[in-house]
Amino acid sequence: MPLWWNEFASSAEASHLLSQLSFPQRDHLKSRNDFSRPMQKGENRHHGICKSFSIRNCENVSRLGLIVGKKVGNAPSRNRWKRLLKEAFRLERGRFSHPLDVVILVKGKKAQMNLHEIQEMFRSLSTSEER
Repeated sequence: MPLWWNEFASSAEASHLLSQLSFPQRDHLKSRNDFSRPMQKGENRHHGICKSFSIRNCENVSRLGLIVGKKVGNAPSRNRWKRLLKEAFRLERGRFSHPLDVVILVKGKKAQMNLHEIQEMFRSLSTSEER
């Protein structure tokens, strides 16, 4: 590692930057109740092969839950979907005017979307929640 890395990694600026780039466990929806609230009471929208459910939460942070069915493909393709969705959410969650619980359901055979299309999906969530 370069010598400058040690100085940068120990600085407060670095820890702030890294915290913005991370996707910690507190940002995940985990329990059945966490998933059922947005799906039953929240706003739902179709985005091609994805369906999103979103509702305001009383936490200080927006949280994401993912449902990627086996019809999407084999395990590596499902994991790729999850990585893309998490990355797009991490990049776009700052645009939400208030904290949201978001559940994304991916269905369909041979599902294809790139990161920019997924980011647009999250941007549409942020604009629909402002209304």
